[in-house]
Amino acid sequence: MPGQKLTFILGVMAGKDRQAMLAPVLPYAEKFLTVSPESPRALDADELAEELRQMGFAAESSGTLQAALAQVAGVPACIFGSLYLVGEIRALFGK
Repeated sequence: MPGQKLTFILGVMAGKDRQAMLAPVLPYAEKFLTVSPESPRALDADELAEELRQMGFAAESSGTLQAALAQVAGVPACIFGSLYLVGEIRALFGK
């Protein structure tokens, strides 16, 4: 999708280097929808959205992966972040 910006669905664990994780995708981001992966170590989606807004990006907390997916129906999107989030995606879409 050359020249087209994407919505990113992002969920991470607290304590991870978010700056390093985000750096490669920032030029391609239209906005971020943040989620809290199913783990007690997950960074709260609200906190992550606020961090992204403070960096100057459009960000909205969706809370759960299911809620974020409902928001991007029909829109080019990319899901990334924690391996816990990958587990949720696999459970939703099948292995």
